[in-house]
Amino acid sequence: MRGRFHALNGVRLDIAEGEVLGIVGESGCGKSSLALATIGLLPTSSRIIGGSEILFNGKNLLSMNDAEMERVRGTGISMIFQEPLTSLNPIFTIGDQLSEAVKIAAIRRHPELGASRRSSKEEFKKEAVSWLRKVGFPDPEHALERYPHELSGGMRQRVMISMALAESPKLMLADEPTSFLDVTTQAQILQLTSSLVRDAGASVMMISHDLAVVAQISDRVVVMYAGIVVEDAPIPEIYEKPLHPYTQALLSCLPKEGAGRRLEMIPGAPPSLREATRGCPYQPRCAYAKEICKGETPQLKEVSPGHHVACVLY
Repeated sequence: MRGRFHALNGVRLDIAEGEVLGIVGESGCGKSSLALATIGLLPTSSRIIGGSEILFNGKNLLSMNDAEMERVRGTGISMIFQEPLTSLNPIFTIGDQLSEAVKIAAIRRHPELGASRRSSKEEFKKEAVSWLRKVGFPDPEHALERYPHELSGGMRQRVMISMALAESPKLMLADEPTSFLDVTTQAQILQLTSSLVRDAGASVMMISHDLAVVAQISDRVVVMYAGIVVEDAPIPEIYEKPLHPYTQALLSCLPKEGAGRRLEMIPGAPPSLREATRGCPYQPRCAYAKEICKGETPQLKEVSPGHHVACVLY
């Protein structure tokens, strides 16, 4: 998409230590851009507006240079990308790639280590086997010799989880990690991710377009639309008392019990971010839109403890 536009606009959120935060919304709402901005992987053509902050351990990531940001990645913040087949190097074995991740983690955690310790391939290989065993590989030693294309989508995603957690990050960004998997494998990966990150005491930003997916492992959910946050609440409240019309519409699209039930859909489409809009960006699709919605952009405010919404109805 060419031209100048706001992929993210006034997004404010926080993730507590050990918390799993779900980020949901349709494609193009800014979820992946938020994750890439957090880990410093936005394209060089992208600009962060002055005054913006991404605070991690009390430090603003946006003020760091490349060398400082490189030290944060991995041991501070790690990321699981959407499609593991494109994230893994096709010309190296799983063992080579996972062992390298383990090696880099060891060096970052203990920079004082000598060259002999750093070059202990056998030791790194043993740790790589241990990680594959943790994520459910039945024959991890044999799996080390295989290439990414020789594994199923679920197994490749398990490798990505191993690589992300091997560096003991404090925050893990998971960008639609189950979107290319069947329902059964999806449930296994979500359960595995939840178990491992909670054992490690890490915080997680789980990105998905599906509220049902984030509900399985998240403590709290942020709903995004057109680059802004429209609702932020604990998981039980989002399901029992969704406030924003967009959140209500997303929930209505989930499959319902009963034979022959047709799936509902949200009419219309998200707005183009290249075009400046006034008022609430959701109002053209909103069944509750009023005249005020066309001229006033609602601000996120707390309507009950821990429950925030950006809508003139509240």
